[in-house]
Amino acid sequence: MIVKHSEEFSKYFLEIKNKLSIPQTKHVLDMVSSLITTESKKTVSGLSRTILRNVDRSNRARFLTKSPWDEETLNKSRVSHSLKAILEEAEKSKSAPIFLSVDDTLITKSCKRDKIEGISKQYSHVTGKYEWCHTLVSMQAKCSNLSLPLNFKIYKTEEFSSEKGTDFLSKNDLVIELLNEIPFKETNPMYLLMDSWYSSSKLIMEALSKGIYAITPLKSNRIIYPDGVGINIKTFAESIDKQELNLVTVKGTDYYTLRYEGHLNDIPNAVVLISYKVKNGNLLEPMYILTTDIEISAEQIIEYYLNRWEIEVSFRYQKESLGLDHPQMRTLKGLKRFWILVYIAHNFLVFELHKLQKTNIGEIIREQKSKTLTNMILFICELKDSNIKSDEIVKYFVKTAV
Repeated sequence: MIVKHSEEFSKYFLEIKNKLSIPQTKHVLDMVSSLITTESKKTVSGLSRTILRNVDRSNRARFLTKSPWDEETLNKSRVSHSLKAILEEAEKSKSAPIFLSVDDTLITKSCKRDKIEGISKQYSHVTGKYEWCHTLVSMQAKCSNLSLPLNFKIYKTEEFSSEKGTDFLSKNDLVIELLNEIPFKETNPMYLLMDSWYSSSKLIMEALSKGIYAITPLKSNRIIYPDGVGINIKTFAESIDKQELNLVTVKGTDYYTLRYEGHLNDIPNAVVLISYKVKNGNLLEPMYILTTDIEISAEQIIEYYLNRWEIEVSFRYQKESLGLDHPQMRTLKGLKRFWILVYIAHNFLVFELHKLQKTNIGEIIREQKSKTLTNMILFICELKDSNIKSDEIVKYFVKTAV
């Protein structure tokens, strides 16, 4: 039961420099604190049961769906605060690369809900089938040991965009929007890390125009031009004499590699690394990794690309620990506001993790839960010291929790 917000989170929220009113700020502090500490389902109703402050649960639902607060400004402040921290980390080591990872995650529903705005059927790589869901396209920034979720965009289908009279934006278009929102300046080398679904020439060249190198696997049907002759990468790889491969070791794992440098369709010059991971003495199926930074080595290409895993870990924490896929609202406005609160909670936890040099976010969550329990016990002791009867204290807590 939350009777007081942690000092660490209150301080972090002040640093975001939000422009919310005092009641709105209290709602955000209550709900984010509950996202971090509650064990139950993180619906609006579930979160409300863990907050002692006597507010009708319908008020919190209205705060997310109808209240006239500016969630976009709050989110921009959060992103700016995180970017500032990444750039400060980069200042400490001029040679440390900044990695921007992009990927999407599905917020699935058990079945189609006609009245849920923006829901669509998308293929899930987790279940191997099409699921009713919302899709978030997200960006994560990392420099040295600091890795922070930045912004996200909601993917909307062509049909939904047409109904709303708005331009349809593909997932690649949404990544370009995310890049356009970052105030770039001359800094450490920057790399955009993606999986093969985002490896369009348009996105790769858009990033390069901003001084950001791309590192991304390619699908095997992409065309390269060794000796000026067009051939898909898979066919080219099959013609390689394995004796021509070079052994490199990255983080204790061996890879046999071959490097191609030249143009691809709509990409004037890039490196494509054909990489065979070694497992139990055998070569696995090759991965074809493109980078527009032609200066880095095979080892660096593989090592840099492995940083993309950070965004997968973030999605897992957001879903398993912070309830990203728990809300039961029907409007995109309410859902987006809820997801922004999840990102605020996640950013705070990462800052605490970095500051305290803990192993993982789970440790920080347990620490916050411990502080919440301590505050509740102290509050009960204060009530007892005020000569309030035990049965009255119990009634007060029970009334709030049910």
